[in-house]
Amino acid sequence: RLRDEWSDDQGVFNRLLTRRLYPVTPLGESAEVVRAGGNLSMAALPARFFCSGHLVWVQQGGELEDCMSVHATFTEYGDAGKRWRFIESGLWGLFPPEYFSRGKYLTFVPPQ
Repeated sequence: RLRDEWSDDQGVFNRLLTRRLYPVTPLGESAEVVRAGGNLSMAALPARFFCSGHLVWVQQGGELEDCMSVHATFTEYGDAGKRWRFIESGLWGLFPPEYFSRGKYLTFVPPQ
């Protein structure tokens, strides 16, 4: 159970943005890079390589294609749902290889 609305990953990110990074100012004329929180420079990462979960699981049918990383945005059931998506895709590196080959799975065959 969350202690408050800032307890999940999105809340921590929001707290970082609202309490540590402002004011944000453009660094150059293009404003593609900004300076935040005094001396931190930030820029957007290309979505083709730093992919959202929606891009991978919905738009690309679970294929990574050019993705170097995947971040899970809103997913049903919070953190547990995010973990499940990564586990099912074979992208959760915290399990030993035998986790996926032991054969202790619940299966269901629907009636004909």
